[in-house]
Amino acid sequence: MEGSNVPRKMEQTEVNPRGRLILAAVLAVALIAAVIGFAVIGGEQEAAIADADPECVESWNSDPEAVRLGRHQYFGHDYTSVEVTRLTEDGTAEAEDPEAGVCAVVFAAQALDPEPPAAALVLLQDAWTPLSGLPTVSEIRLSELQSGANLNANATMERSGEIDPTG
Repeated sequence: MEGSNVPRKMEQTEVNPRGRLILAAVLAVALIAAVIGFAVIGGEQEAAIADADPECVESWNSDPEAVRLGRHQYFGHDYTSVEVTRLTEDGTAEAEDPEAGVCAVVFAAQALDPEPPAAALVLLQDAWTPLSGLPTVSEIRLSELQSGANLNANATMERSGEIDPTG
């Protein structure tokens, strides 16, 4: 009946069981690879946190003025986690060579401290100086450092004002 509106029966095709097995095997391998990939990437992120620089920790802990400031940071700003690192002398970037940079203590926070001088300090000419005092460091950079310290904290600020690198 050509031209009639009666639908024709759909032709049934046979599915090859071997094809289904191959597809299932490929999907299983892809799933396993994805799980292993996420585990490796997650492990690398955790391993990427550098140890607190022992010279910087010693310099902070042996300086009575820094320790007094640490107590203020702990009690006045509720800071307990810090990132002890080294920055370039202008404070704009992480030092590529840890031996060449200046010591920095960045106080971990989700947003920039309302008092920018409390966000981070650097050791310049044997004195811990607010990073915000450097003309090359913007409040945006301070905010980036503080939020980054949430992920990269490698020490704790103790009630005494000293830094504990084992945090």
